[in-house]
Amino acid sequence: MSKTTMNPKDLRVRQVHQQMFTLMWLGMKQFVGYLQRYGLTQPQFVTLAALVHHRQPATMQQLAKVTLQDAPTMTGIVNRLVKMGLVQRTRSDADRRVVLVEATTAGADLIERVDCELGDMRPISFYGLPDEDLDRLENILDEILLIILKKASSAQQTTLAQAKTWLQSFAADPIEFVKNQENANPSLFSTYSE
Repeated sequence: MSKTTMNPKDLRVRQVHQQMFTLMWLGMKQFVGYLQRYGLTQPQFVTLAALVHHRQPATMQQLAKVTLQDAPTMTGIVNRLVKMGLVQRTRSDADRRVVLVEATTAGADLIERVDCELGDMRPISFYGLPDEDLDRLENILDEILLIILKKASSAQQTTLAQAKTWLQSFAADPIEFVKNQENANPSLFSTYSE
């Protein structure tokens, strides 16, 4: 649809989408620059952080699902993390074909250090907003979260409390969250389309 044939709401939605995309890109660019101080790429950090939060070995397949990487890319990420001494790889006792990966003490220490130092760099722009604006922003983001989950989930009756619980569960242990949701709600992990 060309801009000339869009109705005013479509134009506004497109502009908001572009603004959100730009904000995410700028935030990610800043974050990637920050991670370079530690010799990490963003995919390496996400992989390592997921393993640290999981506190037990995870399969390569689980890591690929959490990090949104394909298998060959995930292998390269883990290879580099092993060389850096941040993760270790073993074979499953139950099935020797299954590769298990877990964070080393050095990997856990690095994530703790990054998280502590990153805490000082949290989105300062949010601190400049009055409390009323933060409340409105949170409410809008809650509504967007519900819309996305209802579209992506077979559970059309998702409540805000459930959605916030999902967010907290994901933040606490992304690997365990994906394992649980894959079994309970497989449609959430299928390719999203409008």
